[in-house]
Amino acid sequence: LAALASSRTFAKTFDADGVLRLALFETRLMGADAPPDLVAQRVDAGAAALKALKALRANGGDTVMPTSETGDDETLRDVAEPRLLELCRDILHEYAETETAGKVAVDADDDDAPAALGPPAGLAKASTPLALDALDVVKGLDADTFARHCSWLVPVLSELIVCQSVDVRAAVAAVFATRLPTALAPRDDA
Repeated sequence: LAALASSRTFAKTFDADGVLRLALFETRLMGADAPPDLVAQRVDAGAAALKALKALRANGGDTVMPTSETGDDETLRDVAEPRLLELCRDILHEYAETETAGKVAVDADDDDAPAALGPPAGLAKASTPLALDALDVVKGLDADTFARHCSWLVPVLSELIVCQSVDVRAAVAAVFATRLPTALAPRDDA
């Protein structure tokens, strides 16, 4: 999982460096006919990590492992769930940022700014299945888990309401329709 996270982070950093990507394109150092990007690496690493964490969360309920931090034993599910939700948060937030970045026009009149590329052209489209998988995880959360994570879930989901993908907007609507009412409902803790 650490290797997948590093791979994803490297690809994201590379794709965000528009000056470097433009220089590589202009010099044809990578031999490309279009500006280079690591979209496939970024999406594939995210998908593999999401798949692994979903499997650990689903199948690791009885498998106990000692932890050095607390000295208590935890199940693989207990270890995987926070990491899975953190990855979902990152995927959904990055997807929303990609959608926003694609809509922002670059000011071509600024002569002091170095020429740079924006996000890779195919990033939003390539990331859509990954965002849908992350939304599926969020939709599948039980009411208590969703309620515990509302502080980051609702803002991220709200950013996605205006995205270009009809499928993503429909998935967000489904999450809001199924999870939000139960998370906001009063609880009897008696």
